[in-house]
Amino acid sequence: MINGKRIIILAIFLLLIGIIGMVATFSSYKQSAFYEESESIPINANEINEIEVDAENTEIHLQAANSEEPRAEYTATGKKIKDQEILTSVDGDKLTIQIEETSFSFFDLDFLFRSKATLKIFVPEDTIDKIKVKTTNTKIAAVHLQVDELQLHTSNGRIEGEDIETSLFNLQSSNGKIELDNIQGDTNVRTSNGKITLENIIGEVKANTNNAKLTLDSIQGNVNVETTNGKVDLQNISGEITAKTNNAAVSIAAKGFDYPMNLETSNGKITIISNKKPENATFDLRTNNGTIRVFDSKDWDITYGNGETLIKAHTSNGGITIE
Repeated sequence: MINGKRIIILAIFLLLIGIIGMVATFSSYKQSAFYEESESIPINANEINEIEVDAENTEIHLQAANSEEPRAEYTATGKKIKDQEILTSVDGDKLTIQIEETSFSFFDLDFLFRSKATLKIFVPEDTIDKIKVKTTNTKIAAVHLQVDELQLHTSNGRIEGEDIETSLFNLQSSNGKIELDNIQGDTNVRTSNGKITLENIIGEVKANTNNAKLTLDSIQGNVNVETTNGKVDLQNISGEITAKTNNAAVSIAAKGFDYPMNLETSNGKITIISNKKPENATFDLRTNNGTIRVFDSKDWDITYGNGETLIKAHTSNGGITIE
């Protein structure tokens, strides 16, 4: 009986020590959450024309500079101040910025206080030829940029781009959506388990995702898109269209039938809505289990005019409608 009481007393004592430790840790986290530190990273435009960023758990912002010199600013709040290290190096005309995690904790209260690290890079027009950015578990945002080549890569985070002029734009994410608006340049987009939304793009577009929807609007260039288990919704495309999905629908809103279309899905319907009827096109429409209606009729012409523009739509277990 006495031993039992001793065990209970010891357990209570250890519990009190644990509670005191948790309170102290919580207080330390709470206090550090309001700390903020910044560091400026100079970039010599006369020596550097390529920037590469390899970061961990750091939000990246690329934007136009209000001066003639490019620059970078790193800001950390809370626990990130002591948990990250910045390394810079120059190789020829390329500046490399690395942001590494220096510690790991099994017991972490970051989810309560939202410690955060952000790297902002300010780029004047016609100063940097190439920018390559890679980060993890957070987003990348790029706005008002003019650069020859732009590569953005994140995991478990989204990518946003707006008002960008480039020759080649490559974007890749996983488990995050990608949104672009007002882009000049050929654009390649790839993500998984994330929605893709592209608007007002001048240039060729390639987009690939899975388990999510693809939406494109106002594209001046050829389009090649593919997804699985997600709808494809395309509007105002001035160029050839190749669109493929499964277990979902394909919807096209076109101004006419001036460009070839190659549309394919399984277990989904295909719909093409146009402002005018074709004048010089061939319809290749096939379904294994569904109805085909062309301009409100089940009896439709295969060839219009000389039939030079091929409109191909194939599905299984779904109907095809052109109106």
